[in-house]
Amino acid sequence: MKPRLLLAKLGRRWFRRFSTKGNQRFVRDRFRKWCVRDELLTRTTEGFLMLTSPHDYSSYKIFFFGDYDPFMTSFMKAHIPEGAVCWDVGSERGWFALLMGKLVGPTGRVDAFEAFLPNYEKLQANIALNNFTWVHSYNLAVGDRSENMYFIPPSDEITHHISFLEDHSGVGYLVPEARPGSIEVAMTTLDQHVEETESDRLDFIKMDIEGAEVAALQGAQQAIRQFRPKIAIEYNREAASRVGTSIEELDALLESYGYDRFTFWGRLTKLRLEEWENRPDIEVVFNVYCFPHK
Repeated sequence: MKPRLLLAKLGRRWFRRFSTKGNQRFVRDRFRKWCVRDELLTRTTEGFLMLTSPHDYSSYKIFFFGDYDPFMTSFMKAHIPEGAVCWDVGSERGWFALLMGKLVGPTGRVDAFEAFLPNYEKLQANIALNNFTWVHSYNLAVGDRSENMYFIPPSDEITHHISFLEDHSGVGYLVPEARPGSIEVAMTTLDQHVEETESDRLDFIKMDIEGAEVAALQGAQQAIRQFRPKIAIEYNREAASRVGTSIEELDALLESYGYDRFTFWGRLTKLRLEEWENRPDIEVVFNVYCFPHK
């Protein structure tokens, strides 16, 4: 067995047994970077299987500790019932698409969108691994119109100022015109997706697309106003600024759609953006949980 593969497997056995905060930081900052980049079969704490890389920032925690984003995971488990219809916009390898799939079961439906082909292929493999035939994957970007766009693939250049984010496969982003290193991707709107799939129900949207959230929500206006789904969405100041928008614009759009916004760190707390104003960009990345006004 290759040394880096052996190290990963021995590390997984050790760190799952001793999952302290200190060990989690050590794995994030150092240990994962010594391990293989291969996609390895992993059994998660939620009961589904995944192919994950112990090296990649986007999946090392699933590989070594069996879980991912415990707050978002807990929120979904509390708010997604069996038989629900959910969208995962920006799926990467598919942790949340698979979690949704397990929660809704065969009587529900999950539609997962991933623009970057290498990630999309990993998503497809993970769906097939669990035989979740009710989880449907789409190799599409999501925005405010249906056309081809350009995509800057994930790279260390994007996250060079944050050392622990090295080898992060989830930080690619859309740009309106070709740039050096960009690739062309197909983009749709979620309103068009409703028409094409003849959807008559939508209970939950999770969205994390590196600054394109405003455009995606603008392209989902009819669906959101018709179905009033709960929404879990990332606010990322740096990513939003990179594509010419802001978390303030995102928040105002959700307000205009009639949503109350909360953060969740073990309990729901009303979002107050002013509390984030003086923090450095590296800290202004958090999930917001949105409920339609009653």
